[in-house]
Amino acid sequence: MRRSRPMPCSRRSAGSCGSGWGRCCDGRAREGLCPSPDLSPPKAERPLETPIWCWAPLPAWAPKSESAHEARVEGLSWACRPAPDACGPGRPASWRGEVWRGAGPLSNATGAHMIPEPRANPDLIGHDDAARTLRDAARSGRLHHAWLFCGPPGIGKATLAWRFTRWLLAGLPDSDPPLFVDPASPVFRRVAADTHADCFTLEPNTGDKGIKRILRVDDAKEAVRFLTQTAAEGGWRVVVLDEAERADRPDVQNTLLKTLEEPPPRTVLLLVCSAPQKLLPTIRSRCRRLDLNPLPDAEMDTLLARLLPEMGGPERQKLAALAAGSPGRAVALMEAGGLELQGAVDATLGALAKPEPPRDFALADRLAADRTGGAFGLFMGLLRSAIAAALRDAARGRAAPAWMGRHPLAVWAGLWDRLGQLADDTERLNLDRKQAVLTGLSWLAHP
Repeated sequence: MRRSRPMPCSRRSAGSCGSGWGRCCDGRAREGLCPSPDLSPPKAERPLETPIWCWAPLPAWAPKSESAHEARVEGLSWACRPAPDACGPGRPASWRGEVWRGAGPLSNATGAHMIPEPRANPDLIGHDDAARTLRDAARSGRLHHAWLFCGPPGIGKATLAWRFTRWLLAGLPDSDPPLFVDPASPVFRRVAADTHADCFTLEPNTGDKGIKRILRVDDAKEAVRFLTQTAAEGGWRVVVLDEAERADRPDVQNTLLKTLEEPPPRTVLLLVCSAPQKLLPTIRSRCRRLDLNPLPDAEMDTLLARLLPEMGGPERQKLAALAAGSPGRAVALMEAGGLELQGAVDATLGALAKPEPPRDFALADRLAADRTGGAFGLFMGLLRSAIAAALRDAARGRAAPAWMGRHPLAVWAGLWDRLGQLADDTERLNLDRKQAVLTGLSWLAHP
């Protein structure tokens, strides 16, 4: 059997292989090498000795490029991607930044809850006003050099940033809806495959000793060097900084600050951030802020009906309520068993009505078993959301849950903050998730 062998790849994004279709199993680019599969048809009887990469079908509309290491077989498009087990047990196939997430545009999705990665998503739902703001600013001839896209996670900030990027690199074409670029165009395909010479992606990498995702100083320096170069195609040069809130080290932000103060001509830096308060004031003051709001209930219902046709109406409504207007959060909840975890949250809080709530070791074991940390983060987020919702109801004079009577409102507000800090420290410092869950549950009973 002929094995795939490593070959050099062209890196255009910090921390990912130039193909744009997948990453090495540890989330890093393995020093600029990516596997180049042989082009024989993928067959079930063609096992790999080491399950690091596997053949997987791609949608017909997906970008085509040599760097994607693909082969046309019997009318289908195939590409080499990390095998599910290579990225660790329990990691969802749509884990953002690791594996391709999509089955094509939403209107052509062939499976349930399939959403393309933001850089390859041609659809933008609910943010046409923000898209028109960007279009008008670009056509005015006085486009600001740095934009800060803010809003809750999963509502489409990165999708809008990449939509604007494609539109700029395509030469500001007339389009309806605004900023639309045909998925069949060469610009769309090269941006989606991360091979466009005038586009640079700066996003969190996997940490050296775990799966925590951080922004490194070296990656920020590489982005600055990219902006100082001449545009390869004579137009704009664009850097997209996704999850900018993970640049919590001052040296990373200070590296970008010089470019923000004295930007090269015809360059744009797009920062996508869910927690702008974590950025330095000097960074925020030099960016034009564009706030995106959660999707209205009507648009969420329509979108979830398209994404999750197999789910019943009552379950979709409950999922939409948990997602709070965020399509990305709705899909993440669906994939990670969010409805089941919400049931665990309700049971945990309901047990506080007892004089001495039991410590749920089984729940802690189940959350810690997910090595990716997705179940732990989701549970802590749902727990804090339930506390916040109860606090809002109590402050507005509405009927509050019975478990709210265990502590004064000020204590619950403090618990909300402490639980958030506990979740952040657990992921940032790679702490024991089981112990973190037990600690949080003990705080609920005895703050």
